[in-house]
Amino acid sequence: MRNIVMKNKKLTHDCSGRFLCYFKKPIDDFMHPIFGFDIIKFDNFLETPDGTSTKDFLKRKYGKEASKLIERLLA
Repeated sequence: MRNIVMKNKKLTHDCSGRFLCYFKKPIDDFMHPIFGFDIIKFDNFLETPDGTSTKDFLKRKYGKEASKLIERLLA
C-alpha cells in the first residue's frame, strides 16, 4: 500500500501545475492517496452532458493535452 500512496503523491506533484492551468482548480480536490484520481467527482465538476463521454467533452472544451493529462492520472 505504501507504494500506491507514494505513486499517487508523485503523480499529484508532477501534474498539479498543468491541472491547475487547464481546469483552474487544484488537483488535490480530486486525488485520494490510496484510490488515486476520482473521475466521478471530476466528471461532476466538469458537468459533462448526459450521453457524452468525459473524454470527448474534455477534448472539445479543454483540448487534446488536457485529455491526455486526465488519461495519465487514470493510468
